[in-house]
Amino acid sequence: MDSLCGSLWFQYTAMVLVILMGLRGDVIAIPGTFFTNKELTNKKLPLAGLLVTRVISDQSCMDKCYKHEECDAYALSPLSRTCVLYKVEPGTPPVRDMEFNLYVRQKTKDEGYYTYKTDYLKLNYLRMNSKDAQQECERENGRLVAIRDQGLNDLGKEVLLSHVLFKAFIGVHYDAKEEKWILSDGVPMTFEQWMYNSTRAHEKLACTVITIDGSWREVPCSDRGASFCQIPMF
Repeated sequence: MDSLCGSLWFQYTAMVLVILMGLRGDVIAIPGTFFTNKELTNKKLPLAGLLVTRVISDQSCMDKCYKHEECDAYALSPLSRTCVLYKVEPGTPPVRDMEFNLYVRQKTKDEGYYTYKTDYLKLNYLRMNSKDAQQECERENGRLVAIRDQGLNDLGKEVLLSHVLFKAFIGVHYDAKEEKWILSDGVPMTFEQWMYNSTRAHEKLACTVITIDGSWREVPCSDRGASFCQIPMF
């Protein structure tokens, strides 16, 4: 009898999960996986959302987004209870109106996305040179990761360890004209983790990899290997 009850319970649980997954087609988010923080508030509201409606609670706005085939973000006004659903795409402006808070569907480690503040760190396994790796990141509106602090560097190290990879390209390269190392987004470097002194000129070793111990090494940009993309949540 216990065996029969256990089997029936397993079948019931599996059926419920299938129904829940079917609500969003191939999107694997489940209720509760929407994310916000102070950096996603008081920004720009999209000109046209998928749906604008009034809701009675935060949960009901999230539920509407969850059930909508194209929705992966929503803006909610705690004052007017206005709920705006929309799809995040490259170039989509986020929330502007002061009264709105923005929520985006948080991708998961199972999908290959590691959350860091309001960005994702994604490991690209394809072996390619630095230029091609950058172009691959741009496919998702990202770039080779610009590591600015110890926390992001530690995350890169942890991902390499978990995938047993020795190194991966990051967004640090040597600018021969400026005669200095710069980040992929053009912002001056305020953090570095060189394995050894890398302040000399490097015309031939002009790109950088992070290694499995968290240190950085200069490598030729023509080298082929894995890479880390930094992709904005929104």
